[in-house]
Order: sequence, then C-alpha cells, then structure tokens
Amino acid sequence: MKSTRKKPGGKLRLGRRLLLVTVLLVLGNYLWRAVTRQDILNLDPEKITVTGNTLVSDNSIISALDQIYGENILRLELREIEEELADGFSRIRNVSIRREFPDGLNIKVSEVDPAGYLIKDSVRHVVTGCGRVFPGTEGPGIKFMTGESDSIIALSEILEAVKSAAPGFYSSVTAVDISYRNEVIIYAGGLNYRWHALEDLERRVVEGNLMLSEKARSRHLETRDEAKVIDMRFVEYSSDGASGAVVVR
Repeated sequence: MKSTRKKPGGKLRLGRRLLLVTVLLVLGNYLWRAVTRQDILNLDPEKITVTGNTLVSDNSIISALDQIYGENILRLELREIEEELADGFSRIRNVSIRREFPDGLNIKVSEVDPAGYLIKDSVRHVVTGCGRVFPGTEGPGIKFMTGESDSIIALSEILEAVKSAAPGFYSSVTAVDISYRNEVIIYAGGLNYRWHALEDLERRVVEGNLMLSEKARSRHLETRDEAKVIDMRFVEYSSDGASGAVVVR
C-alpha cells in the first residue's frame, strides 16, 4: 500500500516562493519610490514638443500644462492630460502624449478641419467640420447663413460628405443655409440648390443629389440659360434608383 503522506520539501519550496514574491514586491516598491523622487525626471516645460498643430499655437498648448511643470513625468496620468487638452481647445480633435526621457513630453495634436464661417455678434467665427464654432478667420470661404447650433452641426456633416464625394462641386460652394421647412440650401457657382429636409438626407440621398446636381449644373453651363435655382426636392430615391424630376427655374 502506497503512502499518501506529503513530502516536507513541498511546503518549504512554497514558503520560499512566497518569500521571494514578497521581497520582489517590496524591492519594486522601493525602487519605484526612489526613481519617481529623482529631480532629473521632473518635467521641464522647455522640453515639451508639440506636433501636428497649425490652428493652435505651441505656446497655448504648453501654457495649458503649467500645473504639471516640475512634476515627475513617471507620475503623470497621460490619458487625463490628453482628455483635458482635447476638451480645453475647440480646435483640437484629439491628443496623444508620450514621455521623452529624462524630463520631456511629446504632444501629438490632431485638429478639426474648418468647414466655413459665420458672422456672430458682428464677429467672424470659424465653423469646424464637426460643427464647433469659435472666433477666427481661417478656413474656406463658405458662409453658414444660420446660427442655430443643431443646423450648423448638420450642415457641417453634409459639407464633409460633399467634400469627400464631389470635391469639384464642393470647391464651388459659397454658402449653406436651412429653410423654414428644415430643407438644405446650397449656394454654388451662382446657383441656388434646394435639397431635401435634413431628416431625409441620408447618405444615399446626399450622393444622389450630388450626382444629379452636377448633371444639372453641367447642362446649365452648356446652355447658359437664366436659371438660378436647381430644385432636388421632387426627386425620390429607392432601391430601384431615382424617380421624379429635377426642377430648374
């Protein structure tokens, strides 16, 4: 009959492992404290570099970090700093930060692209591609005729779609507006394009409108008639394609 008695060496080896883990934890904690207390790792504002920015200056971004000057860079919560910078500047879309040893940071910025402008309280404001508004003069000369925030956001998204799908048409756009019926109005190349209501402008409708608008515009240029309005509101789209008529008047 075999003995089931455990060998005494098993408990000894387990005890040694626990002791080793404890020693390593204590040593690691000690080393961490020692390293993070070194002045050589304290953040030097002159060692902060910023890349990817054109609308927001280096000084503005670096100055916004004045509360962490002199802090040990190993103790910095980079994710929190990234979020604070993105939230603090309307022109910044997102931020990525990495440590530059021994005492610096590299900040990579992604900015929002201006979509146009509007006049607010007699001051020119920039409208970004995601509908944010702030004082400024940069960006394309597309005027937002409405000052309603929801409409600005919706028109910004439409302009981004137009820019991506039909850059030639986009380059001729001079202004955008929303009618009292919530319909989109685009001014381009001396013509007034009347589109569907915002709630009906899903992606396929935008793409269909762009295609038909470009055809109508080409015909207008060829015939050189006196038409000023290209009305897309009577066109309907389905899985079978487009139906209805583009009204030119």
